[in-house]
Amino acid sequence: MTPPPVALASEVREVTVYREGARVVRVAELEGDWPQAVRFEGLPLSLDDESVRVRVDAEGEAPRPADVRAEVGVPPASPAEAAPDPEALRAARRRAAELRRALARVDSELEHLRRVSLTLPAPRDGAVPAVAPSAAWRGALAWLAAAKKELLAERHELLAECRAGDEDVARLELRAAADRAQGDARAAQVSKRVVVRLRGPRGRGRGRLRLEYHVPGARWIPSYVVRVARDGRSARLALRAHVAQATGEAWQRVRLSLSTADLRRETALPELRSLRIGRRQPAPCRRAWRPPPEGSDDLFAGLDAAAQQSPGLRRLPPRADEELFDSGEDLSQLDEAYAPPPPDSVPLPEGDPFGGAPVRLASTAPTPSPSPEAVDAAAEKLFPAGGAPPPLRKRSGASPAAKSLSADAQACPPPSPPKAEAPAGVTPEASLLRYGDLLLRPWDDVPERRGRLEPAGWEERLGGLEAEAREAALRRLGEALDRAHRARSIDLPPGAVAVDDSSGGGAYRYDAEGPVDVPDDGTLHSVPLFARRASIALTLVVVPRESERAVRVARLENPLEIPLLAGPADVYLEDEFLVTARLRTVPAGGDLELGLGVEEALKVARKAFVREASRGLLGGGRDVVHEVRIEVASRLAVAAEVEVRERVPVPADEDESIEVVDERSDPTWEEFAQDEAVPLRGGRRWRFRLEPGAERELTFAYTLRLDAKDEVVGGNRREA
Repeated sequence: MTPPPVALASEVREVTVYREGARVVRVAELEGDWPQAVRFEGLPLSLDDESVRVRVDAEGEAPRPADVRAEVGVPPASPAEAAPDPEALRAARRRAAELRRALARVDSELEHLRRVSLTLPAPRDGAVPAVAPSAAWRGALAWLAAAKKELLAERHELLAECRAGDEDVARLELRAAADRAQGDARAAQVSKRVVVRLRGPRGRGRGRLRLEYHVPGARWIPSYVVRVARDGRSARLALRAHVAQATGEAWQRVRLSLSTADLRRETALPELRSLRIGRRQPAPCRRAWRPPPEGSDDLFAGLDAAAQQSPGLRRLPPRADEELFDSGEDLSQLDEAYAPPPPDSVPLPEGDPFGGAPVRLASTAPTPSPSPEAVDAAAEKLFPAGGAPPPLRKRSGASPAAKSLSADAQACPPPSPPKAEAPAGVTPEASLLRYGDLLLRPWDDVPERRGRLEPAGWEERLGGLEAEAREAALRRLGEALDRAHRARSIDLPPGAVAVDDSSGGGAYRYDAEGPVDVPDDGTLHSVPLFARRASIALTLVVVPRESERAVRVARLENPLEIPLLAGPADVYLEDEFLVTARLRTVPAGGDLELGLGVEEALKVARKAFVREASRGLLGGGRDVVHEVRIEVASRLAVAAEVEVRERVPVPADEDESIEVVDERSDPTWEEFAQDEAVPLRGGRRWRFRLEPGAERELTFAYTLRLDAKDEVVGGNRREA
């Protein structure tokens, strides 16, 4: 007899969170004799059964995993007092209500008796009072006393019975409530487990079993913290992540990795099939295919023989060729022609698989075949000569022969055409390769299915449990999947960008440097990953035409060998919080810009001068000359890199009546184009180093050439 699997204590060591879902690695230590089978208990109900993988790490010779199966574990019922029968509880309540009504009746009769009084009629004026009948008076008083005594005794008994009835109802209700609480607690303990059978050497040793599986209900988004030094020469970039998970298990002190890969993406290589001209050849079986064992048709031969010999057993399901020949006529004569001689009847003991009914056991001798004469005689009686045979129709109430997926793949090779369409998205071969979902069809199924291995859902896989435990397990399975589905649609914080939108089609992984904790509550939790030193260039950027206030802009080089994803970044100047910026996705080796707020110590002043002049012999043209002077003064204690941005007008593409000429600057500027979705036209800039306390003057000029009859919108004397 095979010993039961040994339960191992395991803990979550590694977790990789993908765009949606996670890969979890549990580790169990094993020391001593290697068992034949082990099991991992307390796994989440949302676990993907097909993703389970097991590996054995040990020194020297150790067994290897030979079979891995995921199951639903339902805790056994406690040996507490059984739940009361609902009918008994209803009967106790009815009895208590009847006693209360009887008590109310007795109280009403007592109240009526208390109101009874004996008085003599008032004498008439001048009349002699009547003599009181003492005997009748005493008889009435005696009757009242006896009636009150009888009712009081009955009331005393009813009070005792009412108290006992109320106690019975309270006890039964308490037992029912305790049973419901026990059922709820038992349902809350429903979980999945993985049973692993080990094959190989059975010596003693010390090893480790690694269980890996996938779970839905987890996602992550990146966030950053940037700390810039006061001198603007160095910075520290810390990568954090907001992680939410509702997988059904808490992650405590785990090695966390975050990946941009899609866990649900199909990674199987495409199968390139060649096209050949000639005789059709059987398609090769899929990898990992195992044909069904031989002799499966004879698996229920003994039960078939017993059922044919005993009318007490359930009748065998109709054969596929038999159900079409039911004419509604009495076929007993034809059955008698084929029936073998009746053997002895032997009763089976109570508790046997046939329910204790008498079963006719088939003789060990071969059953003789009916003679042709007997068959012809039975057919002649059923179908007289010259008469038309009855119409063919399906047997009423009989279901058509079911088609099985296993029957489709049994003849591989050579393949046979499928008898029924497979479910959407599942091919017969793929479903038959999920060995953990296969169940053996029972003896009383239709002949085309019984004895076959076919895929089955959780309701069929839990068929061995009692109804209450099965319902609890199915309910908990549905709740776990719904909870994991809701975790995928969690609201993102302000400025956050989903990994799907920021990573594109690339797959990258970010590993946390230390252990982290992520509770199983479906809400976002900020966890640290790592921090890196980054080279930085701090520049004071000013656009005098828009504002005379300079802005500190830091340009950081991506210190990672993988991209930095888009997300919010909290920017600090050492320990002083400046602003929350929104980063765009930066490739490896790229630069990112961060605004660090306004720099008040850089003073900027801008003055513009505009004048008009006629052009041409007859004054048919007009020149509008713009001259601008910018003064920049530093009040900083250290030298600073300054960038002054300007813009010259650019004629519209379709407008040929205006022209920009005679553009000049001192010092010479350079063209500037923003790295934005909308390109900047006519951008110019100066970049220079400004020492502490130094000043710098920048000048530029340009001329607008247009016809005398035209005018710039808003007036020629304003700056275009």
